[in-house]
Amino acid sequence: MRGYGSVSWEHAFPQDRETYRSHQRKKEEDREQLRKLEEAVVHAQEREEALKANMSGQIRKQVEKVLSSRLQSLSQPATNINPSGQLKSYCASMEVPVRQDDIGLRFSMDDITAPLMSCELHIL
Repeated sequence: MRGYGSVSWEHAFPQDRETYRSHQRKKEEDREQLRKLEEAVVHAQEREEALKANMSGQIRKQVEKVLSSRLQSLSQPATNINPSGQLKSYCASMEVPVRQDDIGLRFSMDDITAPLMSCELHIL
């Protein structure tokens, strides 16, 4: 092809035209890739919104369940599970043996009569 002037690669080798990298083809490929990325972002956002809605529904159900059980427990009369004649134990379910020295003792925790009292913990 030398000496014949300026002939573009596209016209000199028409059988290889599909492999020629034109600016237009590159721009189209970039646009297609950008479109696919935008679709992926939209799909991810939709999935995130669906998960948020699902989690909100589950949280709402759990809160309603806890509140209803709390209201039921407040409406029921307090039952005394401590057999009469024994001192109260504040250490889980440990039994406290009755001793003669303990009969007249009173502690500040003995004055707590309400089943549910709000407390605050202050850590210094």
